[in-house]
Amino acid sequence: MMSRGVAAVLGIEMALVALALSGCAGTPGTWFTPSRPTISVTATASCPAVLGSARDVPDRSGGSGKLLPDSRQPTAALVCSYKNRDLASQTQLGAEGSRELASVINKIDLAKPKGNFNCPALFDEVTIMAFQFGHADDVDLWWNASGCQTLDNGRLGAFEGANPSFYEAFQNTYARLVPAATR
Repeated sequence: MMSRGVAAVLGIEMALVALALSGCAGTPGTWFTPSRPTISVTATASCPAVLGSARDVPDRSGGSGKLLPDSRQPTAALVCSYKNRDLASQTQLGAEGSRELASVINKIDLAKPKGNFNCPALFDEVTIMAFQFGHADDVDLWWNASGCQTLDNGRLGAFEGANPSFYEAFQNTYARLVPAATR
């Protein structure tokens, strides 16, 4: 029989393990855990010159099961690429380009990564994409564009490893639509 002291310690340890695991789970239904602080970008404005302490974008997905809202078509997009937290390039996309990029993004598999991955070097390369959807708030995406790459909307995330919808379809479409991209 266990003493009350041992049972209390085991109970605390089990509670801490449960808390740690719940923190790893991210938002219900996804493996991704968003970071803070966030930064918002407006699709019809200019890119911020520096990222400052930002580590992600706020969730403005409207609860969609995709990275971007499914029910609406974007009318414009702004792509802001950063190296070492400083703006390296910005590209405005019109309705046609923003719709094509949004369509490919919404086809990215959001499943939890499986297996082991050997990632290339991690540099401070980030791209923020802001999509305008008429009168609603713009929806931003945060792309960690080096190392084990991820793309997220502040709630849901996609992982590049073993995910052809990310490393083929999305990245190829992005490279074609955003010519300043040197990925």
